[in-house]
Amino acid sequence: MNTSNIFLPASLGAFGGILLGGIGGIDIFSTLVLAAICAVVGVAVGSTFENENQTTLEDHEN
Repeated sequence: MNTSNIFLPASLGAFGGILLGGIGGIDIFSTLVLAAICAVVGVAVGSTFENENQTTLEDHEN
């Protein structure tokens, strides 16, 4: 996963963390920590999803 593909899952994860923190009514520091955790999880899930769906040369030959 290159750096340009990291931005979208990280920003969506951070937004989701801020949204969950706001809905949950927790303080700002905990909300930011939750946003950071969600951003890391978003990048990890996006990276795993991208690796599983890569086409190989063998796929194109068949």
